Amino acid sequence: MREICCDHLAIRRCGFDPRVYAQTLLRVIEQLGGGVKEQQEIPVPALLAQDVQLRLQALVSPNADTYRWWPPLTLLVSLLCVSFFLGGTGKPASPAIQGDAVKTLVTIPHVMPLENGRITGGVHFHEPLGCYLPTRDVFHAGIDFAPGVASATVTPVRAFAAGVIESITKPPHDIGFMVRISHSQGLQSTYVRLDQVNVSVGTHLKVGQAFASMGAKPQTNHLHFELTHRGQILDPAVLFAK
Repeated sequence: MREICCDHLAIRRCGFDPRVYAQTLLRVIEQLGGGVKEQQEIPVPALLAQDVQLRLQALVSPNADTYRWWPPLTLLVSLLCVSFFLGGTGKPASPAIQGDAVKTLVTIPHVMPLENGRITGGVHFHEPLGCYLPTRDVFHAGIDFAPGVASATVTPVRAFAAGVIESITKPPHDIGFMVRISHSQGLQSTYVRLDQVNVSVGTHLKVGQAFASMGAKPQTNHLHFELTHRGQILDPAVLFAK
């Protein structure tokens, strides 16, 4: 029995084929099984023999259904452990200025980029698995707007405040156009996911003046809006609170 229980040593050290070795041991157990079962006064060897036989049968013909969930389950547990142990106990401080400090910096007349729009996303860190990973430094530096009323037509995009068109570019991944507008007091606003831009670089805009449109395709179904003050990110949500 001791030699049988150490079958893994024979397989690993002697290089035996596991299936051939298991089948050979099964034949030996089957030949001795009758004598072991008749010895009712010695239950321990019989139980050990049954246990070894079941283990060897599993080695010869393992049940695939029993093990098919182990790889994805192991991966999920590993990701959760990494997220928990490397994530730390708290989230990092947001690099954006928030709350009343934003109102102090933004004193010029301003409007919401979408008339009657609604905020659908804010300034935040992306949080995989529900917590922050130090290696995941993706930061959503603006807020997202959606039209207040669902419409099949495009929605005009308005200038947050009076200013000058600084740049018009087209980012990758087919997300439409991106426009930057320079305002007074060191403010700069950025508009992303635009279908069409109706002005050119250097154009002077009034507060609330429409200069672009969005909503013509799935990639532009919302407006991404960013606001900075001398390069410092601001959380403009407080400016549009009703």
